[in-house]
Amino acid sequence: MGASTLCEALDIRKPPKMPSLKVVMAFIRGCGGSEELTRWTTAWRRIRMTRTTTSNVTQLLPTADQRRAG
Repeated sequence: MGASTLCEALDIRKPPKMPSLKVVMAFIRGCGGSEELTRWTTAWRRIRMTRTTTSNVTQLLPTADQRRAG
């Protein structure tokens, strides 16, 4: 993982974007948290699953234009 990848993941000026599991794991290892990797991996997967489910539901909802055309 390059420094630019980590900088991008931590940049608060950019729209929120979920980093890959690979980036999260490298960050945790770099901070000395290797013994907690399982907990972080589980948390990452739960967040990812929630975001995917929410995204899928949102795609099924009609847009404002569709509602007006009704």
